[in-house]
Formats: sequence, C-alpha cells, structure tokens
Amino acid sequence: MNSSSVALPIEYKLENGQINKMNAEFLSLVGQLKIINDENFGSAFGTFVNCTEKQFAEKDDWMKASRFVNFQDYADEHSRVLSGLKTMVNQTQNGQLTFARAWIEEQALDWFTHRGIVMDKALSNHLQSLGSGGAAQPKSNVNRKYEENA
Repeated sequence: MNSSSVALPIEYKLENGQINKMNAEFLSLVGQLKIINDENFGSAFGTFVNCTEKQFAEKDDWMKASRFVNFQDYADEHSRVLSGLKTMVNQTQNGQLTFARAWIEEQALDWFTHRGIVMDKALSNHLQSLGSGGAAQPKSNVNRKYEENA
C-alpha cells in the first residue's frame, strides 16, 4: 500500500504543516483501503493501523512536551480508537474483513472530520500560541519523516 499523501482538502488544512502531512497521509490510506481487493485488504489495513499508531504517538508526544491542557482527553481518544483498530487487525488476520471494511467505509472519515480534526485544530492552535508556528514539537524519527517531505 502506497502511503504517499494526497492533497489535503482546504477545509482540513491547519496552521501546522506536519499535522497537515499526517492528515493527508491518513486520508490517502483510507482512500486506498476503500478500493483494495479482499486478498490484500488485511495487510493494507495493518499498514494503515501502524501508520495511525505512529501518528497518534507523535501527536501525544507534542501535547505532552508542550503541556497541552487537554492532553489526557486526546490521548484517551487515541487509545480508544487504536484499541478498536487493533481488534480489527486481529480479525483481518483471521480472514474476517467485515468490521474493518465497515469502519473504513462508514466511520473512518466521520471520526476524522468530527473528532480528529477538532483535536488537531486545538493542538495546532496551541503550538501556534507558543510562538513557533508549530515548530515546538520534540524531534523524533516520525517527526523528521514529515519534515523531510515538506
């Protein structure tokens, strides 16, 4: 599965280029999962979940390092989503694609637009308020990946 990013729709663009790149990658992977065949879906879904987990961990690191006031609420939401996604990965490994496909088709974009973007906007605004334009995040391998592709 190709994790190259698609253009991020304007309604999702934030003041933080790194978050925008992550969100474009998330949307790209969801789009690919919607059209991938059953034979390759399980593996591709696992790749999607791994990517999402890394993105959530990176954002959690930024929130913690910058003392973001809503850190625990957002970390809990990330944990809740990842728990469900990991359950679906286990199901796909056993050939059960129904729930994972339904989540991609019916819930992924809904979660992204109603929860993910709200949380990301608050984080982006917080980082912006630190006066760094979002550059205040601690450096890590995942963070460097998004900077290199800027």
